[in-house]
Amino acid sequence: MVGIWLLDGQDTASGHKELYINATYMSTGILRSNNWNGTVGKKATSNKDKYGRTIYTYEITRAPDAGLYLNLDEGKMWAASFELNAGNASEDGNGLYLNSAPVNSQKWFYVGDTNNHMSFAKNSSGKSSLELKMQGNFTLETTGTNAIYFSNTPTDLAIDNKETNEKFVLAIGTTFAVSSAGKLYVKGARVDGSIYAENGEIGGWQIGANSLTSVDGKIVLNSSTNTISGGTLSGSDIIGSTISGTGIYADTLDIGDYTKGSPGSGAFSVSNDGTLIINNANTFKVTP
Repeated sequence: MVGIWLLDGQDTASGHKELYINATYMSTGILRSNNWNGTVGKKATSNKDKYGRTIYTYEITRAPDAGLYLNLDEGKMWAASFELNAGNASEDGNGLYLNSAPVNSQKWFYVGDTNNHMSFAKNSSGKSSLELKMQGNFTLETTGTNAIYFSNTPTDLAIDNKETNEKFVLAIGTTFAVSSAGKLYVKGARVDGSIYAENGEIGGWQIGANSLTSVDGKIVLNSSTNTISGGTLSGSDIIGSTISGTGIYADTLDIGDYTKGSPGSGAFSVSNDGTLIINNANTFKVTP
């Protein structure tokens, strides 16, 4: 049936009679479809129109099972389901695409074109997925103490202990950052698992492929030769090791030509019970 008439005795949420035009109901600022099956309630505000009348706001109080409801004054829309195509759009086309109820392998949202777009979809397993594809620059930036910065354009940021002119592509706050040169800045880090490094610095020690060297170069810890060279060791408990031709054991100190693993075999040996051994001595000299 085609016609135009007022629905006698049927008030809308706004309190006005509705005008019916070709299966569409109209009232002040409102459009709704004939099959609308939901509930929209009104609430008085403290605002007045130019005639001093109270202005109401409208909110949905029961989700619709069917149909469409448009609030033109407030720019609100309620629908059981909808699909929007703008700019000749499709799920993978150009422009803007919206679908309120996609099935598997369909998209909720798609905007852009093939080369530059963002989409939010439901995959074949029924789970959601987000895709962002772009040919230009991308920057994500928040503000505040724990601000996040992520961009493919290196930027000068206020990072703790950064090197001069260092620029960053990723940062969280001021204590975690990755520079465009691939340097990682972390304050108070805890790392579990293996750490591998062939250069750099740790605690004032220079890192080599097989060694740690003090900042002044006088002490070298070499893992390939199992030696410690240079410097002075004090207060150390080094057992079964060799330092400059000296054998150190739990209770014996061997100096000179000695057999490794045989305490007391050195040219000169001293044990912790006070025993003094001099092996193969041609000359013994004590100078007061």
